Amino acid sequence: MNTLQTNFNIFRVAARNSFSELTAEYSLNVFMFTMVPRFIFQAIFFVLMAGFAGGPELLRFALIGNAVQLIANMGLTGLTSIVESEKWLGTLTHMIAVPGNRALALTGRGIANITMALSGVFIAFLATLLIFDVQLSVVTLLYALPIVLMIAFTMMAAGLFMGAIALPYRIGTLVSNAASYVMMIICGVNFPLDALPEFLQAIAQVLPMTNGLIAVRQVIDGASLGSVSGLIGWEFMLGVIYAALGYVLFDWRLAQIRKTGKMDLF
Repeated sequence: MNTLQTNFNIFRVAARNSFSELTAEYSLNVFMFTMVPRFIFQAIFFVLMAGFAGGPELLRFALIGNAVQLIANMGLTGLTSIVESEKWLGTLTHMIAVPGNRALALTGRGIANITMALSGVFIAFLATLLIFDVQLSVVTLLYALPIVLMIAFTMMAAGLFMGAIALPYRIGTLVSNAASYVMMIICGVNFPLDALPEFLQAIAQVLPMTNGLIAVRQVIDGASLGSVSGLIGWEFMLGVIYAALGYVLFDWRLAQIRKTGKMDLF
């Protein structure tokens, strides 16, 4: 079996297992009565706040931002939690021992989260569009979909990096949730970046989601994908950087565990 086929099988099995875990945790009833209300009411809350603060223009701004933020948030917190859960479920030792592609295994484990997040984006968009009567073109929304998927990739890459940082500790989920809320503030989700102090604007430029979200907004407003290629390229490059840092750090963490026999620093 060649390397390409081996890597594909690793990803396929990890993705299949992720869907098995998701359906075991979230039955249809649980999903409909826990996750769907969360998607809808979280989006409605921030869109209403924006509407009261800035009128219809800011309402529309927040509607797009919060719908996209759902998939970004689940990409970040989901992969961080997956890295942490490998330790608590006792499977991290197997990952250390098996000479497979760990990055593909972890990415595959996150596919179900991203799929659920995509459903959340659709539900949040549909609900808020119906409630607030904001006019958005279905065609431009479809044009923006590849950028949304790329944002999911960059946030998963950031989640891998954050999970690798938090692996020896017991606060991975806490840290990723805190980071997602910080990014809601400084990545242009509910209000434009130019409303922030300059030093926060500079920080936002090296965080995932910021430039991708700007590109999404411009495409929804009618811009071509070519005209936002710079924003897309920068977002993609950030994703590659975070993925590389995350993989190198995660691999180093595993090497340290193998060397010391300890998974925790305390």
